[in-house]
Amino acid sequence: MALALFLGSALYLKIQTRASLYLCQGQEMDMPLSETGVQQGEAVGKYLRDVKFSKVFVSNLQRAVQTAELILKNNTHCSGMEMVSEPLLRERGFGVAEGRHKEDMKNMANAAGQSCRDYTPPGGETLDQVKLRFKNFRQVLFKEMLDMSGSSGQETPSVALSAEDAAMASADLQGASAHVLVVSHGAYIRVTAPSVTGSFLRCAGL
Repeated sequence: MALALFLGSALYLKIQTRASLYLCQGQEMDMPLSETGVQQGEAVGKYLRDVKFSKVFVSNLQRAVQTAELILKNNTHCSGMEMVSEPLLRERGFGVAEGRHKEDMKNMANAAGQSCRDYTPPGGETLDQVKLRFKNFRQVLFKEMLDMSGSSGQETPSVALSAEDAAMASADLQGASAHVLVVSHGAYIRVTAPSVTGSFLRCAGL
């Protein structure tokens, strides 16, 4: 599954691959979009066709790259726009559960007395490790947005931003017309979404 996150009037968009319905598809499974996923990507691109993106960040897994390409191809302003390939946006690693049926993951979590979303399979990436990756990406994102707003001379916010720090940093972006497209993955976003703060981001399901 690939997931697009439009930072502006933000929304989550889950895009399907052949494996995402049944298998634990983490960062080691680099699967392309399914036919349905391509149709979903096209639809998202048409929905966002009039949004002029200032920057596009994308996970370097092919399902995310395909999603971003479909969105940009249908955009009236940004067709052919260069994307920033960002490994920090890769899907969560699921260790021994990679490529196995989702029921296997649920059974392992139940045996450990944990919910599936909180469980870390042997060799997998912990929730804290995913959150740390996101904090590092957030630093990159803030710097880019401050640069675009003409505030590049200011100090880049710390990777360990509190809600208050994020709000202060985002205040520098008030009045800016920057729209950023971030294309990542489902489990990654589920883990990191509660950490997304600042007035520039409001999450709404679609």
